[in-house]
Amino acid sequence: MHDAFGIFRTIWQSNRGFDRVRYLIRALIWQIRKRLGREFIARLGNGAKITVRPSSAFSSMFYERWIERKDMLFLRRNAKLAPAFVDVGANVGLFSAQLFDVFKNFYLFEPARSTFAALEKTLSLNPHISAKSFNIIVADRPGELHFIDDGDCATTSRVAKTASANTTVIAVNTLDNVLPFDVGPFVLKVDVEGQEECVFRGSEKHFRAKRPRLVMFERLERTNLERVQRFFDDMGYVLFYVDDDGTVTRDAAKVARPLVNLFACPASEFSTLAHQPEHA
Repeated sequence: MHDAFGIFRTIWQSNRGFDRVRYLIRALIWQIRKRLGREFIARLGNGAKITVRPSSAFSSMFYERWIERKDMLFLRRNAKLAPAFVDVGANVGLFSAQLFDVFKNFYLFEPARSTFAALEKTLSLNPHISAKSFNIIVADRPGELHFIDDGDCATTSRVAKTASANTTVIAVNTLDNVLPFDVGPFVLKVDVEGQEECVFRGSEKHFRAKRPRLVMFERLERTNLERVQRFFDDMGYVLFYVDDDGTVTRDAAKVARPLVNLFACPASEFSTLAHQPEHA
């Protein structure tokens, strides 16, 4: 019950007007359905269809307009930078689904096999979307790696250093090898549980050609931010953070803070991104 009250309070604080009532009703419906343990199909505010699963960490998409609101709105505001969205660590595809109406093409990478099956279902619910999905690990060299699949569409599945009873072997490739150069400019999102540096190193050709016009990645405590920063410096990119009010900042303390999403863009485009107006 305490969790339910927390959900209702968050919805009330993060919405305005009729959206408060709308999403409070949705959250109430979800609390009932969750206890029944049944999944169902729902439609997001942008028209995309999703499967709402009782066990999924993304179930809250059913009763919130935007997940990771400030960062999602920043991505949507800058979708004009490129026609393609590349999602490395796509999980079941629900983050990308929030962008189905603003990008033309999607390239989605998800290594966990059970989660990849759910990603394929998300795409099947939205057949009008131009999307290619890849059941591989994205890293800095092709081959194979041991992978811990936490199952049940978990958001914590990750690369393992050694084999164990809990690991499976998953094919590995680089973005430079898999993502065709004729894809043109793209926006890149990376959520790979601390392996961001490997993804970036395996995308060096794309970065040198300035094809990623905007990059968003999850910065965890195990992310080696110093090496990631060095990579972006070498590629001519600027690393920054989007504040709670939607403004862009390079404040060192905010960039260094763990458990946030960080962004990067070519240095030549940073000034434009930093001075654009915010739109809800």
